[in-house]
Amino acid sequence: MSSPRLERMKDAVRSLYDRNRQRGTVEALGEARKVFSERVTYHRTNYDVLQEADALLIVTEWNEFRRPDFGRMKQLLRRAMIFDGRNLYEPETMREQGFTYFPIGRGPVRAAG
Repeated sequence: MSSPRLERMKDAVRSLYDRNRQRGTVEALGEARKVFSERVTYHRTNYDVLQEADALLIVTEWNEFRRPDFGRMKQLLRRAMIFDGRNLYEPETMREQGFTYFPIGRGPVRAAG
């Protein structure tokens, strides 16, 4: 992700997950650390980062995000809300799963029920 994109998100992001950090490589976090410094918490797993988060912002297409445990995600998030910059999920599936879903470039989807 480019630094200008990170700059625009710096006031909204409070928690980050980067699988490369989990694997022991810190190069990928270099740009994020430049922008966010110590204002954010860096988490070890993709589910840890959801704990008490207001929403999920997806900015990667990593495989671990393609088929998540949506039930677990809903339990961890304060609100079942996802902003998807990679359009990983089908809007109708997200509605059925109970998420308010904002796929970038497509119309928003409100949770069913």
